[in-house]
Amino acid sequence: MIEIANEIKPKKLVLTHLVPTIASPKYLVRKIKEGYDGEVICANDLDSF
Repeated sequence: MIEIANEIKPKKLVLTHLVPTIASPKYLVRKIKEGYDGEVICANDLDSF
């Protein structure tokens, strides 16, 4: 995912429909930000962008 985001360079990377895992959404956002400089958001139900 990080490689694709770095290639496409979206203004905002919004994570949706995450499958429940041991990792929290905050952890996933933090890990993505380690390799991607753009804005990363983990969406919640009923969010709009």
